Amino acid sequence: MQKKIKNLSIFTTALLASIYKKADAATDSLADIIGILQNVVDWAQVFFYVIAVLYIILGAWDYLNSGGDEGKVKDAKNKLLYSLVAIAIAVIAGGVVNIVVTFVN
Repeated sequence: MQKKIKNLSIFTTALLASIYKKADAATDSLADIIGILQNVVDWAQVFFYVIAVLYIILGAWDYLNSGGDEGKVKDAKNKLLYSLVAIAIAVIAGGVVNIVVTFVN
């Protein structure tokens, strides 16, 4: 578990460093700022979807290996439900960002 957390933190640090480097460039207008924010949101959504899909796979694996144990089945179903809710929230958040960008432009 600690190795997974370590790998995730290294990946997140590298991602944030690249985003910061791009955000550090000179911004001349509001369009540049909006473009940078859209890139950040797009990268965050991709990261979010990847984690959610991995969580779905983990939940399915737990469900298949539960062996009929009620507690394990319940935990696996909760993982699947939470990951689907997370994907729904990410889709809604992406829509909200697009609406805000449309109004700002």
